[in-house]
Amino acid sequence: HRLDDWLRTLLEWNSDKRGKDAGGQVTVFTQLNSILSEKRLSVFNMKNKCLHSFSVPSSHSFTVLQDSVYEETSIPADKQLLLTDHGYRITAEDDLLQFVGSQLPIFLVDQSKLSLSPGEQLKSVKFQIPQLVQYFLRDTKKK
Repeated sequence: HRLDDWLRTLLEWNSDKRGKDAGGQVTVFTQLNSILSEKRLSVFNMKNKCLHSFSVPSSHSFTVLQDSVYEETSIPADKQLLLTDHGYRITAEDDLLQFVGSQLPIFLVDQSKLSLSPGEQLKSVKFQIPQLVQYFLRDTKKK
């Protein structure tokens, strides 16, 4: 939401108000600096194949993350299974900041009875493999 506010301020039609707060002070650069310095956690929803991004302040707890995930996905906290790329289950005892900045997202598995099993959710993910790699995977005996 902060990025939306920043963009609205930056694209204000009235040039006297553009990039400024209600007091007339230029704020777009401090807003942008604040947005760029934010620690963000990427969560890939296995159910609908969407990538979500959440802000993680240093005081952010696991339950706050679960509440944020619930707001975005409607998956209740008790039905959320959060896994690393190595299959490690993230719990309330873990420090969320250790997962910030990772190249790979955290994986969200919906454990609701109406949802697919975690294995079926993993099987349904379509991987994009480059054309040349596909060639080598199909015919491994050619030189």
